[in-house]
Amino acid sequence: MNRSSFAILLLATFLILFSPLGIDIYLPALPTLARVFEATSAEIQYTLSLFIFASGLGQLVAGPLADRYGRRPIALCSIVLFLLSSLAAAAAQDLFQLYISRTLQGLAACGTSVVSYTLIRDRFNGNDRATAYNYLNGSLCVAPAMAPFLGAVLADSFGWRWIFVALAAFSICVFGYIYARLPETRPDSTLKPESLFSLKHYGPLFSNSSFLYYGFACMAALASIICYVSFAPLVLIQELGLSQKDFGILFGANAVLIILANLFAPRIISRLGAFSTVISGCSILGGAGLIMLLSYYLNQTTLLGYVIPVAIASIGFALILGAATSQALAPFPDQAGTASAALGCGQMVGAATISAMALETGWSGTLAVSMVLAVLGGSCLIAGVGFGQRLQSVRSVQPKA
Repeated sequence: MNRSSFAILLLATFLILFSPLGIDIYLPALPTLARVFEATSAEIQYTLSLFIFASGLGQLVAGPLADRYGRRPIALCSIVLFLLSSLAAAAAQDLFQLYISRTLQGLAACGTSVVSYTLIRDRFNGNDRATAYNYLNGSLCVAPAMAPFLGAVLADSFGWRWIFVALAAFSICVFGYIYARLPETRPDSTLKPESLFSLKHYGPLFSNSSFLYYGFACMAALASIICYVSFAPLVLIQELGLSQKDFGILFGANAVLIILANLFAPRIISRLGAFSTVISGCSILGGAGLIMLLSYYLNQTTLLGYVIPVAIASIGFALILGAATSQALAPFPDQAGTASAALGCGQMVGAATISAMALETGWSGTLAVSMVLAVLGGSCLIAGVGFGQRLQSVRSVQPKA
């Protein structure tokens, strides 16, 4: 990787961090928020679901905006919105105000995420692109490795509102760096959509079997991790009695595992190819769900019966996400922003919907997470094996003007 490519990857990394930071840094404070706002655990969990749902749905507009106006202005405007919504969340006086602030934060994070993935699509090709996506997805786990512990320290020392003040401070720092360093990377051949949202822009995407399968695989991987993240405070703090700091340490340790798996994944891709890597990841994801389900029925919820299958599933997540993202976007060089937006929307909205449905079942956290892992991992494996020959050849699609 040359110097200019590394610089783009570093910029993309800072932009992608808004989404995991917005989710993970305040996880240890969820039980505190439930007490402060006199809300149920499910009502507080919806602050996560709203963030994720907005982060996904907003990409349908953010992608065409990035194709029309360029990557740089969308990145800068999104950071400003994240800053303002973080300050609004810090000042929230009731649960409704927190819901609104979190929704706006999600919309802001969707803009930075679209630009982040689009930068990689603009500047990298072939296996280098898959490798870059793996490093980018690995960086996504830097925040979970540190953010929960930082959030626990801030909440214990200064109160939960300082978690959002810290997010505002992060926004200011990244805005300065992006303003000074980010060039405009939009290719001259990029189609500039006349309207911000039109179904015809997405026609070539949703008629492409490669995009549909790999997009579903991305959604399954992300939904599995989001479901784990959503239930982790309930299982580890409320059911198993861990302290906020112990939760942060354990949560961070699993994030470090995902980072290491993402760093190792490019070797797997170069040896097996992207398709076989995704299939392997789906097998691991589904297998982890079955192990957790078996442990739950034998012993109910135990620490090892929960964290070991989650660790196994995290390896599957790492194998799937980088390779599947690269393959899903590969056929659309002239619609990189729109394709990234559609992919991100499917991932985030699907993950938020599945997580919300799991919350509504009333199942214990362990049972809900195990079912999500087993069903999604198994579904991706069956679909991949069934349509394998059609998926192993990816060709560029030329959209209609």
